[in-house]
Amino acid sequence: MNKRLLWVILIVITLGVDALAIDFMGPPTASLKRGQSKIGYTYHQSESDILFNNIELNGVDAGLGEVEINGIKTTRNYFTYNYGVETDRMEIYGFLGVADIKEGELFGEDLEYSGGNDFACGGGIKITTNIYDNADWGILAQASWLRSEDSQSFDSGKIDSEFDAVEIQVAAGPTVKITKDFKVYGGIVGYWLKGEFEEKISGDLGSAKLCGDLEQDSAVGGYIGTQIDLFKNVVIAAEFASTGDSSGFGVNVAWKF
Repeated sequence: MNKRLLWVILIVITLGVDALAIDFMGPPTASLKRGQSKIGYTYHQSESDILFNNIELNGVDAGLGEVEINGIKTTRNYFTYNYGVETDRMEIYGFLGVADIKEGELFGEDLEYSGGNDFACGGGIKITTNIYDNADWGILAQASWLRSEDSQSFDSGKIDSEFDAVEIQVAAGPTVKITKDFKVYGGIVGYWLKGEFEEKISGDLGSAKLCGDLEQDSAVGGYIGTQIDLFKNVVIAAEFASTGDSSGFGVNVAWKF
């Protein structure tokens, strides 16, 4: 078997075990020369515990205080575009695709929520701060936005739910050059999430509206990944990240030109 393909299989198996909303980042350093581009595809899964507060029922404080929603699962599929700028040490990128939000647990009960594949997008910047023979160091910052909707019918009516969230991630660390075609990267991650949740209930007995804010503030964790030059100008990367309340695993395949 081709050694590079074997590495890919081992990486996916190793990082994917028990890996479950922190988004895909890639190396914290710029990897493109000035004027060079990279297009690709990212598949990512994540799981988060999120705080639900400022809860109102029909515009009035519901008196529930702060509630934790556990185990919200998100699957994302993105098309990505990266571009190298400024003396080969800066890279900007964007991603566009869909996110599917499912399940979760509230007060020990499973939430029946299935958002389907709804619009998601984002972008970021990477800067290489230090260059050494065997490792480069850098920082990245990125933001992503997703929206999800779900509608469920029951005997006497229906429930319409809507979820919006903005995620901000900042990471710093090294990209270690194991061989010419094989790199390991990772570092410290800061993660913030802000969002809103709204649920409208309508039926024979009338209607009600439940809404509130979603957040996960000042979460700090780490991430680790690997990147392989699989073929000429074809790169694959896989990574796992965790902040304690959120964890995520993703794979990106891209073509440089």
